[in-house]
Amino acid sequence: MRELPVVIISGDEDESARERALALGANGFIPKGSGSVELLATLSSLVSLAKAQSELALSRAALAQQSPVDPGSGLATPAYLEHRGTQAVAEARRRHADIGAMVVEVDQYDELARGWRQLILKKKSSGPAVGTPSLKSRQLFFMACYDIDTFRAFVDSSVFKELFVLPEEEWTRILSDDVNLLQFSFRYLKQVLFGENTIPLNEEIAKERREKHAKRQEELEKEAAEKRAQYEKMMMEEGINEEDSGLGFCEDESCGDKKP
Repeated sequence: MRELPVVIISGDEDESARERALALGANGFIPKGSGSVELLATLSSLVSLAKAQSELALSRAALAQQSPVDPGSGLATPAYLEHRGTQAVAEARRRHADIGAMVVEVDQYDELARGWRQLILKKKSSGPAVGTPSLKSRQLFFMACYDIDTFRAFVDSSVFKELFVLPEEEWTRILSDDVNLLQFSFRYLKQVLFGENTIPLNEEIAKERREKHAKRQEELEKEAAEKRAQYEKMMMEEGINEEDSGLGFCEDESCGDKKP
């Protein structure tokens, strides 16, 4: 009923009557002296407008169902939850494993969502200084925030526990409760993505891993330099210079003017 257009036909033709009608929610106002042509044209226009608005509302509802997050509440949409649930059940069946679900009460939502919002605000407030997150960073963010079972296995691994130093009772508290684990995930993401060190590190293991990573980066750079040298050698043997290959540039911008 709220979508039906309302037209008031009145013998009162002054402007104040028209204003009162529109203020009360009417979509149109026609004086009684108007002809049938004006009346039919007004009704046809209002019906077309109501139909277009209804179709727009249906389109928005369809898009909202396809979106993983409700724009109003920030919560996952039913369609996304159903899709993820189907995936989780299928994977559990393939692996012959149990499946778990975390139910968060409404009064806990603000507390749990606060950590997530802080991460988003940190990224936005940092601007270009942080740069575009790598694929690995995005995968880590998704796992820690949305794939709680995989994140639990990741935290419970020996590799993780070697690097981060926490009392045994705190490990137990984190791993035995989904809410505690989610809150820990926000601490972890702040540390690895933004350098907020709130989880103690095993400095010896951390140093060893940094050295290993630096060595690997050096090896990759060396391999890239060797490939570059081999390519340049091949070009020289073929009689191709950098300008002709597109790898170099001309300081006087005259390369494109050269004729054979």
